[in-house]
Amino acid sequence: MSVRLPFSKGEQKLFEPASPTGVDALARVDAVAAALESMQERLTSQVQVHAFMQELCRRVVITFAGADMAGITLLSKDGGAETSAFTDRRVVTIDGDQYTLGEGPCVEAARSQQIVRARFEEAKRRWPQLAERLGTEGVRSFLSAPLTLGSDNVGALNLYSFDDHGFNDLDAALLRVYMTSVESTVVLAREAEHAYTELAGLKKAMATRAVIEQAKGIVMALRRIPADDAFEILVTNSQRENVKLSTLAQRIVDFVAEGKDPIF
Repeated sequence: MSVRLPFSKGEQKLFEPASPTGVDALARVDAVAAALESMQERLTSQVQVHAFMQELCRRVVITFAGADMAGITLLSKDGGAETSAFTDRRVVTIDGDQYTLGEGPCVEAARSQQIVRARFEEAKRRWPQLAERLGTEGVRSFLSAPLTLGSDNVGALNLYSFDDHGFNDLDAALLRVYMTSVESTVVLAREAEHAYTELAGLKKAMATRAVIEQAKGIVMALRRIPADDAFEILVTNSQRENVKLSTLAQRIVDFVAEGKDPIF
């Protein structure tokens, strides 16, 4: 019997199993495109990696009709692996067995950077130890795709089904497209986040420079000295008081704005 994850009201499978030809195949491609657009919109407004991975797993189960559960494997620098996101707790157990045994679709996809798919009968030949453990979980079909960010091989997205239909060539091709787009979106989001951080730092530096220039102008006017000498006074006082130059400058500007005489 096929076990399906519950979906909230208004959600449904975006397409049903169909022959990978003609109108049905086109509908499935359109469904993947719609799911990707939704994921991109979410990522640009929420660059929380864990939340994004959870949403990715949820969306892929909705989008790929043959998938009952999904999870994401992440590889660590020391060669280990962990399941960082999943739609069903059983995924953690299934993935964990693969990590322990060093065999299985998610391990193979993550390390080889190739799409891996198999039915249970094929799994018994390819991963005999894993197949023995999977017998109690009821998983009958597997599809895993590598997950990379830039040039880094970071893990895999894994789909599991309780049906023995297996995932077909179109499923594998669509999952590859799905992952390529997701990876590009994540990279762009990271670059955008870095750019925003740099921009914020630049704005802060410009504001700091402006207040220092104001303070220097005040010292020049009060002491009737050239710019270099005024700046040297600011630096000397900053070092003596053990405060940042920008902090000292802001204090001088604030004192003058309040009609007080700055002490320096």
